Amino acid sequence: MPHSQKKSKNTDLIQSRSDIFYNIDTFLTTAISLTKQLQSIHSKYPFLGTIHISPLLLDSDTKLVGDLLRCKSDQSIPDCYQAPEQTTHTHSTPDFRTDIYQLGILFYELLSQSTPKKLSSQVLDLNFDINQTIPHSIRLIIQKMVHRFQDNRYQSHDGLINDLVRCQQDLKNTGQISHFFPGLSDRVTTLKIGDYLYGRDPETTLFCEQFNQRLSNQSEFTLVTGPSGIGKTTFVKKSLDQILSDTDPI
Repeated sequence: MPHSQKKSKNTDLIQSRSDIFYNIDTFLTTAISLTKQLQSIHSKYPFLGTIHISPLLLDSDTKLVGDLLRCKSDQSIPDCYQAPEQTTHTHSTPDFRTDIYQLGILFYELLSQSTPKKLSSQVLDLNFDINQTIPHSIRLIIQKMVHRFQDNRYQSHDGLINDLVRCQQDLKNTGQISHFFPGLSDRVTTLKIGDYLYGRDPETTLFCEQFNQRLSNQSEFTLVTGPSGIGKTTFVKKSLDQILSDTDPI
């Protein structure tokens, strides 16, 4: 008897590809190709910010198309592909690492045949146990790609490509992928001022405590003082980011 429950078109396509993308070697070939293509795209565009799986599917034979520019014209991306810096819960600015994040979600979807559950605006539930054949090192690579903090993701395309190629070579030479820590060959290719706030842990703790006291209906007045250019605005923004992160459901 036919099932009464309807499935989405995207789910049907992913399920029909199970014999293709459960093969780790095929996945690595696809992943390396997509990452190299993204590297080429970033030489022309700062970032896309719209990478997801739907525009890359051919309905005729349910194969993946390696043309990430197809995503540029599709602005309606699924919520799980939204990087934290694309939401209103962070003061960070999207950049090429936003595309690295979205590519990581795409890799996860190819391997698990499902999209990750979003526990909050910044926290994902990556259930790799859906596919027990995913090697540990590939799991770590994807986790690094989708880290909620941009500075903890891959900082270059070459770093990601090198890790994927290492997995591919291990698989070819030994039949299995060795355990290694991802990003060891990753290098920052552009000068970028980090988003971290250094040397202000006591002040940040005090600011957050006073904010939480205000939530308990206790009146508080906090004055942040200092000479111009010392970083008062950055301090307040980063403290608020931490408060929003701590209050997100986990």
